Amino acid sequence: MTELLFQTDAYLSEFDAVVTAVTEGGGVILDRTAFYIGGGGQPCDTGVLADPASGARYAVSRVGRAGGAIVHSIDIGAGADAAADADAGAVPAVG
Repeated sequence: MTELLFQTDAYLSEFDAVVTAVTEGGGVILDRTAFYIGGGGQPCDTGVLADPASGARYAVSRVGRAGGAIVHSIDIGAGADAAADADAGAVPAVG
């Protein structure tokens, strides 16, 4: 289960995470995320995931739920470490 960092800090824009799974559609599931998933009329956050080992950067174009998991729509391999930077002005979490 993904730890939802945005629930405790709506302005968090950088965090470290581990890719726990890759979906068939090319999305990734992280062990923790500050990317707001959207809902209640609010859009999801977008931003970048970076692989510090290779320097590769991956645009996150959508974040949503699929089968109870939080899926970040990008292209990166499972088991990779990721340092993330959500776009400034992220939608604050409610509740």
